[in-house]
Amino acid sequence: MTTLFRPTYRSKNGQQRESSRWWVRYSLGGKTLRVGTGLTDKRAAELRAGEIVRRAEMQAAGISDPFEQHVTVPLREHVDDFLAELGSRDLNEKYVADRVTCLREFEEASAISRLSDLTPEVVTRWMGQLRGRKLSARSVNRRLAAVRQLGRWLRRARRLAFDPFDGVKPLNDKTDRRHVRRALTPAEITRLLDAARERPLEAARAARARAEVSELEVKRLERIGQTRALIYALALGTGLRRGELQRLRHADLDLEGGVLTVPAVSAKARCEQRVPLRKDLCERIRTFMARSGLRESGSPVFPTGSFPAIRTFWKDLECADIPRRDEDGRVVDFHALRTTFVSGLAAAGVHPRVAQALARHSSVDLTMSAYMDLSLLDLRGAVEELPLGDAQRASERHMAEEQSADALCRGLCRSTPTSAHFTALTRTREAGQQSADGDHRNDASRGHTKGLDGGAPDRVRTDDIQLGKLMLYQLSYGRAPEASGR
Repeated sequence: MTTLFRPTYRSKNGQQRESSRWWVRYSLGGKTLRVGTGLTDKRAAELRAGEIVRRAEMQAAGISDPFEQHVTVPLREHVDDFLAELGSRDLNEKYVADRVTCLREFEEASAISRLSDLTPEVVTRWMGQLRGRKLSARSVNRRLAAVRQLGRWLRRARRLAFDPFDGVKPLNDKTDRRHVRRALTPAEITRLLDAARERPLEAARAARARAEVSELEVKRLERIGQTRALIYALALGTGLRRGELQRLRHADLDLEGGVLTVPAVSAKARCEQRVPLRKDLCERIRTFMARSGLRESGSPVFPTGSFPAIRTFWKDLECADIPRRDEDGRVVDFHALRTTFVSGLAAAGVHPRVAQALARHSSVDLTMSAYMDLSLLDLRGAVEELPLGDAQRASERHMAEEQSADALCRGLCRSTPTSAHFTALTRTREAGQQSADGDHRNDASRGHTKGLDGGAPDRVRTDDIQLGKLMLYQLSYGRAPEASGR
């Protein structure tokens, strides 16, 4: 039997007093045990007492709780184990470093030392602090993704029975986009490639106004410009990321088949991907490889020293008269070349699913939302293609007239016909029934006929549609044809 009690003690002056904290007394294995709960609230002490008795009985029965041994371990050790597992999975170094930074920041901000203190409220409070520091919604979601990944790992590694961060929703980053890239126009693409090709030599000549550039130096600078222009053209024509271009090897190029292979170690998705190459790009790569003389399969296509740095790309933009940030706040960086690639596919009328496959994205929504620049699309031309002109209005007017005609026909067929109506009906019937026998004609003149196609006899048969259309013709033009006019 389990009971709660407050033990008594004697004070220094010899008076007997009752403790403010609750204890639990229970029997186990023929022994009576007493354990302090450390709580002053009776309801909370009852819950703690039930947990104490449950653990004691499970331990006595030889049943161990797989999660109990991890509860007392400091949180930092769990985070270290999680990061060690990430490092062993051959992930991108930049990705792992970002996870380390986010989780260390969460440890310091939350000041949590035990797994039992991990709750959704703690993460929500931390997100509010991040927003108070004027961080964008995307930056907050990036940190939240690292913390939620830790929670899923704790449950998967059987260190917790549940995901402590399940239910925490990310912020809507679509309403707080601060780094929006734009696509380059065709004219800007031409200027950028020309600037990349010509700027190295022009900059050298401008810096050496008093001394001419040697012929050997001219060839070297021209080769640098051609290499840089080819890198930009590859990014614009294939949508390859900067890191994928840097790690591109000769063995990854199939110029005869027009295919470029992105190995799993270089791809962001960590799986091998194949990208088609344009014919003009294949020719430019073939010419570049013939001039460089590097044909080893394992060697990079673009050596480290020849790949343009970020500041070099900015100078090429300045030389091409392309602003790094437009009047709407949209920016142009190296990754904007990938945005230009996807937006160009959409402007060419490529199906969204094909654009997703060429961009190697996980979803069409990512391709169409984050990498689509609507300024390159002919939105006005699309609106002009809508069928809302005179033909559409004439069609609607024709449909309305037909509906009115049908309604009027039904009303006229139920009304009392005039002599002119009977004359028109007689002429219509005579023209349509010249091949009928005499009995059928006599029955039709009386308004009755025998059943057709197995129908029952003595059914009333009227020419509602013919009568209605003739009468509508008469009423529409305000006069009826005379009985003896023809």
